[in-house]
Amino acid sequence: MTAKPVYNPIESVSTLASVIHDIKQAYGKDVERFQPGIVSCRSLAIFNPLMDICMEKSEEVLNGKGLDSCYDIICDNVRAMEDDFEELRNFLLMGTAFNYGCSKGDYVDRCHFLLNQLRSSIECVVFYPNVCIGRLVRDAA
Repeated sequence: MTAKPVYNPIESVSTLASVIHDIKQAYGKDVERFQPGIVSCRSLAIFNPLMDICMEKSEEVLNGKGLDSCYDIICDNVRAMEDDFEELRNFLLMGTAFNYGCSKGDYVDRCHFLLNQLRSSIECVVFYPNVCIGRLVRDAA
């Protein structure tokens, strides 16, 4: 019997970028149908496992950095990442009927903004745990 490969969206920065891109694409396809009440099921199918894996990883990071001098920064980064996941999750679960004046482009733009924000916070927690999210985002600009 052959072992199934383990799905790891946070294996590397490029893998994370690919997963974020897949969520953007899936959301775009769902919004393209643009019927009242659409919830983006395709993007949620990709998003939920990413969220679960990142939450597990954040616990590992917190447990491994207990005596680290950057522990407060790490805790702040984890809280920011959790908030970003919650905000995006709520957005993906929100039906399009709630925002009558929004176009397809408005929905897609908002999704992309939230995904980019989430990607930055995941990178800080998973790949650069000793770097403050605010500083990393500011340096990237």
